[in-house]
Amino acid sequence: MLTNVQPNAQPKSRLRWSSNLPKPGSGDVPYAKSRPELKGFSEAQITRHILDSAAWKEVVKPILAQLDKERARPGKEQPLYTSEELESVLLYQRVCGYGSFKRARNALAGDRNEARQLLGFDKPRNLKRRVVKLFDGVPSEATVSRHRARIGERRRLAAYLALEQRLLKEHLALPELQEEARILNLDGTKIQTHYTAPIIDRTSGRTVNDARVTAPEAGYVPHSAGVDKSGHGWNLVSITSITGIPLAWKVVPLNASEKDVAIELLRDEFSSRVKPHLQGDKLSVLSADGAFNKQELRAELRCLGIVENIHLVSHGDAPESQANAAKNSAKRIRIQGYKNWFTNGHRELICVCGVGTTIKRLGLDRNGKAVVRTEGSCKKCGSITITSGDWRRSQNPDNWVRLNPQNPNEKPDLLMGNPLTFNDGIAAEYGRRRFGHHEGFHGALVSRFGLIKDKRWFRRLDEAKIATAMTFCVMHVVALEQRRRRVEAEADKAQAPPALAA
Repeated sequence: MLTNVQPNAQPKSRLRWSSNLPKPGSGDVPYAKSRPELKGFSEAQITRHILDSAAWKEVVKPILAQLDKERARPGKEQPLYTSEELESVLLYQRVCGYGSFKRARNALAGDRNEARQLLGFDKPRNLKRRVVKLFDGVPSEATVSRHRARIGERRRLAAYLALEQRLLKEHLALPELQEEARILNLDGTKIQTHYTAPIIDRTSGRTVNDARVTAPEAGYVPHSAGVDKSGHGWNLVSITSITGIPLAWKVVPLNASEKDVAIELLRDEFSSRVKPHLQGDKLSVLSADGAFNKQELRAELRCLGIVENIHLVSHGDAPESQANAAKNSAKRIRIQGYKNWFTNGHRELICVCGVGTTIKRLGLDRNGKAVVRTEGSCKKCGSITITSGDWRRSQNPDNWVRLNPQNPNEKPDLLMGNPLTFNDGIAAEYGRRRFGHHEGFHGALVSRFGLIKDKRWFRRLDEAKIATAMTFCVMHVVALEQRRRRVEAEADKAQAPPALAA
């Protein structure tokens, strides 16, 4: 239970966590290169680790073996490289975050030790009587290009989606991730392309640049939307744990509605692939920015046992954001049946004298649905209980009124009664952790894996999906290995003599 004293609508800074609310831990990103357990775990070793995993052997390897059967020709010389060897180079490229195969090939050719040996490219495969050259043993760009054409994008995408889901299932079997996944983050991330997407006229619905379109499956957002949202390409909408583990995601055209995509993501991928593996008897919290403010999204989260930490107003430092926040803090909206209580524009309870306290009441009902309410009390102004889902905002006059259960057309304002408000200390802590830990996830996509760094040469949606699925496979594998090594080190330390353990 958390109590916030609000003199003059300013909540008390001291935080007291309820047993129902998940409390953020350290939130260290397990796949980060800075983790001591991952010291020396190079890109080549990561690639080899994936290739040797049971998940790869059971999910991807049979697909590549079938591809070898399809390319075999009776009486013809056997290919120099198997399909698995060719795919391993592309996997190594993704692990390294290289934007082109040429760069990955140069890295392999220049590495006569670890990478070349671990991936099996340290022996020349040239024909007899040929002079051995630096690149001998490493597949050429043309060879890898033919491999990509043989397997096709659809089959390759299906393989990596299946691998990613297999690894996610293994990861979610760990109680550690189950607990981390009680604190979720939702965000959209731009994947830009060098190619040109269709530009749709909003009035007529027609494409105004037909002759210049080179990426018909991409989307376009004008520069007026801001640097982070505008351009040509796709949007990666993802739900991650507080530790930056990708749990559910969709890649959609850049101009698709983030709110609607998030709702689909919750109903499909998250509900079927993630929720069954989580701790169903515990409440979760999801934080997102105001771009995801939609009543239908809030309702979907509640049905999944998740309380949303999503506000109407931006917490940004821009003058217009600050002015909007102040304007909403200054508002006073009456509440039907409670003459001594109001809310401000953020839906925060305020009593007439300004010294009342508010208490969070959060939990799950017997069906696992989140039940959310805020209670207020004041010696002078009396008490109040606001249950989220029971109230709507009316106009003329502007006040809060209870829903009429006989009128199905009335829709509740689910933020009313949700104690994770704009000025709430706990909500701010979740938001701060979201910013820090999502930046770890985002930063890895930018600097380590190069997925969203600058523009990519993606012409089709499946290309963007393949790169994303491969990247998330790597994240899961590295995180699982880090956790295994940490547990192993802790066990060794526990068994060591006191002098050595110290």
